[in-house]
Amino acid sequence: MGHSFAASTIPNPFSTLCPTHTLISVVSNLMADLRLDYPQSFNHWQQWLAGAAVTQNIPQLPTPIETRERYLVANRNIENQYYQIKAAEERLNKYKIARATASK
Repeated sequence: MGHSFAASTIPNPFSTLCPTHTLISVVSNLMADLRLDYPQSFNHWQQWLAGAAVTQNIPQLPTPIETRERYLVANRNIENQYYQIKAAEERLNKYKIARATASK
C-alpha cells in the first residue's frame, strides 16, 4: 500500500521556476560585464544561458577562469542561487507525482 503524505511535506513542483528565472536574469545582466572585462569567459556563459530553461534542470555553471571573474560571480550571488535550485531539484527528484485513481 502506498504512503500518504501531508500536502506540506511534498515539495511543490513549481518551486524551482521562480529561482531559476531569477538566476537566468542575473546571469543575463552579467553578460555585458563579461563581454568587456572577461571576453575569454563570455562564450562559456553565453552557452550556459542558451542551455538554461525554467522548465528543465539547471545546467552546471561555467567555472570562472580568473580570480576576479570568480569575485564578480560571487558578488552577484550566482553560485548561491544555483545551489539552492539544485537542492530543490534534488528534493523534487525524491518524489513521483502521480494522478490518483479511483478505488474499485
